[in-house]
Amino acid sequence: LYQQALAVAKQQPGKRGAALADLARVAINTGNYAQARRYNTEALAMKREAKDEEGVLRSRIVDAKIDSHLKRYDQARSALESVLAEAKLKTIQWRAHAALAQVEVEEKHAQGAERHFREGLEILGDLRGDIQSDEHRLAFGHIAAELYEGYVDFLVTQGRSRDALRIAELSHARTLAEGLNVDRDRGDTFDPEGIARTAGATVLSYWLAPNRFCLVVASADGVKHVVRPPEKEVTADVDVYQKELLSGRASLQSSRRGVELYKMLIAPAAAAIRGTRIAVI
Repeated sequence: LYQQALAVAKQQPGKRGAALADLARVAINTGNYAQARRYNTEALAMKREAKDEEGVLRSRIVDAKIDSHLKRYDQARSALESVLAEAKLKTIQWRAHAALAQVEVEEKHAQGAERHFREGLEILGDLRGDIQSDEHRLAFGHIAAELYEGYVDFLVTQGRSRDALRIAELSHARTLAEGLNVDRDRGDTFDPEGIARTAGATVLSYWLAPNRFCLVVASADGVKHVVRPPEKEVTADVDVYQKELLSGRASLQSSRRGVELYKMLIAPAAAAIRGTRIAVI
């Protein structure tokens, strides 16, 4: 699909740089960093020729991400800090903060990672309401998801269940508020234990991301998390289970896949749910 887009873009020189940049991102996601570098180098040259200053900065961020994946952290950090120093647009600033946060995570610099994640989210919150077109909202949502996924993953690895739940629910709240076209409650109060206690409920919050699937359980007794297999494995099992039920090959009572999914998704929270009148997912 992207190769087809590039073929079309070749007939429209003004769009070829953007198409090449998209191909570079796809190559990064598939682990083909040499190909990603080739695409991005060509994209960078075309954007410079077109005097697309914002596009040049975006491609420099992509270049730094490639360096980070190749464990050239000093080079990546230097490039991203240079972009931040030059960037006037918030759309560039928060991308650079997100990329810098990942560099700090890889180097196990927890304080630096936390700072860049927070600064990225702060800028993200300011920008979300300013994006009007559906096309830009789609691109924005994809990149925003990367920032949230990275932050939640970082907090989980730090053993910070409560903070991971807060950021995950912030992501859900912002997406819901945007979809309903309403203002999000910007109160700073976050008391999952109090909510669970008042409602007499146990809350199960699922966070699916490419590298990690996390279940956070909030009850009156506290917040804890359980790390499960990556998203693609969970999604594959759910798809097979749904097909089994729809085809009539299995029932809710007889499906082995259903039992496996229960063990994966519900069993880790069984102790917290037991004796609770309400479980909220």
